[in-house]
Amino acid sequence: MTTRTYKPPKAPIPPWTGRTRSRSRRRPDAPATRLEVVPDALAGLRDRILQSLVAADGFDADDATRLYRLVASEAEALAWQTAAPLLVFPVLFEEKLVRTREYLSRQAALRGKSLGALPKPAMLG
Repeated sequence: MTTRTYKPPKAPIPPWTGRTRSRSRRRPDAPATRLEVVPDALAGLRDRILQSLVAADGFDADDATRLYRLVASEAEALAWQTAAPLLVFPVLFEEKLVRTREYLSRQAALRGKSLGALPKPAMLG
């Protein structure tokens, strides 16, 4: 014959404690954690910077906009490796943006040189 141990019923938790019986220790009305707030804030910051940058530079070219988005993604990934990604992201993005603009101007200069070096097509006819 097996014996069972007696377990008294659990007393109700007073509402003023703010605790619940669920396994989760987080209350539904608790403020959001850092891991919930920072990604949204960083994505919003990235989007605002990109919108103002594209508007200020007046780029209609998809190549430059796409390149700026890649630079922003890379700066964001590096910022996540730090303790304060919201503080580090704008500085990293600015540094990478300077290098990207140098790259774009160098590419434009090379295109101009290569177009000037091509022989002019002979008139047919």
